[in-house]
Amino acid sequence: MIRRSTAKRLVAQVLVLLGVVVALAAVVGAAQLVLRLSTGASTASALHEVDTVPADADLLVHWAPDAWQRDRRPEPATRTLVAAAYVRAWAAVGHYQTTGDGQALQDTFSGAARAAALALPRSGVATWDVGHRLRLEFYALDGATVAFRDEAADVVRSVPGAGVLLSRESYDVVMVLEDGYWRVRQLRRDGDAGTVTVAGGGAPAVDGATPVPAARLADGTATEFRPADWAHLDRAGCAAELDRARALGLTAIRVPLPFAGLGGGRPPAAALDAVRTVLGLAADRGLSVELVLFDGLTDLSPATWAAADAQLRALVAAVAQRPPALWDLADRPDDRVSATAGPAEVRAFAVHVAGTLRDADPAAVSTVTWADPATAADPSLAAVVGAVSVAVPPGADAAAVVATVRAGIGDRPLLLVLPGPATDGGWGPVPRTPARQAHDLASDLLAAHQAGVGSVSVAALADSPATGQRGLLRADGTAKPAAALVAAGAALAAVPAPGVLDLVSGRFWWAVAAALVVAAAGIWWWRRRRAPVGRRAGPADGGGPAGPSPDRTPGRTPAGIPPGGERGGRHRAAPRAGH
Repeated sequence: MIRRSTAKRLVAQVLVLLGVVVALAAVVGAAQLVLRLSTGASTASALHEVDTVPADADLLVHWAPDAWQRDRRPEPATRTLVAAAYVRAWAAVGHYQTTGDGQALQDTFSGAARAAALALPRSGVATWDVGHRLRLEFYALDGATVAFRDEAADVVRSVPGAGVLLSRESYDVVMVLEDGYWRVRQLRRDGDAGTVTVAGGGAPAVDGATPVPAARLADGTATEFRPADWAHLDRAGCAAELDRARALGLTAIRVPLPFAGLGGGRPPAAALDAVRTVLGLAADRGLSVELVLFDGLTDLSPATWAAADAQLRALVAAVAQRPPALWDLADRPDDRVSATAGPAEVRAFAVHVAGTLRDADPAAVSTVTWADPATAADPSLAAVVGAVSVAVPPGADAAAVVATVRAGIGDRPLLLVLPGPATDGGWGPVPRTPARQAHDLASDLLAAHQAGVGSVSVAALADSPATGQRGLLRADGTAKPAAALVAAGAALAAVPAPGVLDLVSGRFWWAVAAALVVAAAGIWWWRRRRAPVGRRAGPADGGGPAGPSPDRTPGRTPAGIPPGGERGGRHRAAPRAGH
């Protein structure tokens, strides 16, 4: 039997171990919270250095019909060289202002224009040009001088402490051929269409933008739909999945378009045809479509805006005959704050691409799905799109999110995106199981309906490598409990909370139990090692069968002790007879 004091110490040690496990879980949770909060970095955290040769330089220039129709016309190769030199000159200005290196200015400017460029303040203001529309006005007979008007120079300036300035400016430009290189001889600004200021924090975040009328959206429930391969679209497989979506009672699909998977700023014809195919398959089944742009584009700094604009224009042109019901310009862009794009640049990206979409299709309905309810509630950001979207992360209070956003946007349409918990078990104390997914989804849908939000996107249609295990359907096509909740009239209030058996089935609790067993075994082994040798061998400790000790043989006395006496020769006298 284990002594009572030993049992108490054992229990105390097990409790200490359990406390260590709980403390470690708390530390992990705190670290995740700090990481989440650290994404709200200040504008100053975005470190800018403008490249001397901008990425996607060939996407920055578009030529309008020439105003110059006399004598000699520039050859196509000459036009390309002029446009490239002009773009490099703009990049040289931005590079000089952020680094102080004027070598690129020496190479791309000439005469008085060079002196003026070198006199620009080096105040840390980063300047990018993200688009130009040029119209030829003169070309010399000797082919050494060209003049044109830049009718729409889209310029982005990141000003430390002031946010990001977006402006559309116009310039009169003269370029000359010197030593075999085209250089800017004159760059004279003669007007602009106004400046939009975008701040990195607080409200209002946007000042100077033209507001967009609120959109009219049909109520319905959508789900995320991701084809496996846009380059080689499986038409039959997509059709079968959309049939299952319609059978579940869904009315729409939310389709993220991978920025790199569609070819970046140069989408190939096959990718554009795949997007048209998905739109057609959905329309044939009565499903409306929300296209989510720029999925996977992690760098939202102005260096990537030209490619983003090019892909957006290509998509708008490709689906002009059957456009989507809604364009989502970015899914949770505020979660993509990085070293090159602070909160101000991320918000400015949303404002910029909203303008690009309006230019390409004035009738298009747009939204941006924000991760932060406070950002979604900013009325100045809401005003640049037709509807407002906000993502409700698993475990968040959907009713509170809706109340926060509604307080800022008023009657403007609101869409909720419920990514939903996965059913992969997870390693947290509350396991992610099908029952938990169904309960959380029912609670969020009920809160949305009670708050008057009619447009909701839930989870993903099916488990896949791209969506993980967030699907309403398993990878084999069988339905999870949550699949029964997306149809109109589903009994959302009747979904029970997960039971105790569901809770203890999680990996976390199995790991805790395993840790406790290992700890108990280790403590027992350690105590056995520390116990005295003689005691470990005794019958009371289970050390072996009872029997005489080697030095306690009957009829013998221990070595060194005289018979009938004690060690050292001292012993009692034998009792006398009769006494």
